[in-house]
Amino acid sequence: MIGKIFIKDLLLRCTIGIDAEEKLTKTDELINITLWVDFEKALQTDSVEDSVNYAVVYHNILSLEKETFNLQETLVKRIIDICLEDKKVIKVKASTEKPHILKHSKSVGVEMEKERS
Repeated sequence: MIGKIFIKDLLLRCTIGIDAEEKLTKTDELINITLWVDFEKALQTDSVEDSVNYAVVYHNILSLEKETFNLQETLVKRIIDICLEDKKVIKVKASTEKPHILKHSKSVGVEMEKERS
């Protein structure tokens, strides 16, 4: 049985941007992640070892707050790589949004998907 695990609206404070001014302070990035997982074994054992431990994914993504990025695309790629470290993840969709970065806009973001090959 294939299902999804998701993390919604995670705020990540990191340094991201191409302008010198953007690199001076950390800003909020709104992160959303969906992981496709085969739950068959976890449903039989009721054990987190047979599923994806989203707390581990969460903490690994928070470690990105120490890094500096030029592009949201690079941040999304790093998030996807972290998610695919768990071999039980079949597919990942991740997005980032910079809230209120453009006047008259709620946010600007990037979304990517990757399937395990």
